[in-house]
Amino acid sequence: MKKLLPLFAVATLLAFTPACQEDAASSDNAVASAPVSSPSVSVAEDGPDRSPDAPSLPKYQAEAESLEATTVEFTGEVYDFGEVPEGTKVTHQFKFTNTGSNPLKLTRVKASCGCTTPKYSEESVAPGEQGYIDVEFDSSGKPGFQNKSVTVTGNFADGVNKILRIKGQVKPSGE
Repeated sequence: MKKLLPLFAVATLLAFTPACQEDAASSDNAVASAPVSSPSVSVAEDGPDRSPDAPSLPKYQAEAESLEATTVEFTGEVYDFGEVPEGTKVTHQFKFTNTGSNPLKLTRVKASCGCTTPKYSEESVAPGEQGYIDVEFDSSGKPGFQNKSVTVTGNFADGVNKILRIKGQVKPSGE
């Protein structure tokens, strides 16, 4: 019986591994990675040394990784709008300064759902200059606590993605 236990553990692990890989690959937010079963495929974090067998990155991510990195300082990465009645459109402008020595290029700004709409500086932001990301949240049909995210992709020195959040309480209509 003791000899069968390790065999059962390995069989169970193998049975669940493909499903996890398929789920990760099909996820909209999945990051490209090398297949687990192929140690000869190497995926470099910096981009240019990628193996020809490695999955390709989305265009916006590849562009951000190909640019010289820069540092950025946001005045705030979370905006708490407090409590608003359902149906209110909440807006906030996230401001940032390019504190690095290279131009900052935002290659993509994507909200977590259709009720949140971002607009942003589409031109490169020169070192020392400010940029913005305007976010509008439509609370129609969204009663209760809300915590929406906006993923910003650009040539940031500490990774190509930044997450901004807009959150608060939506009072149901009729209260």
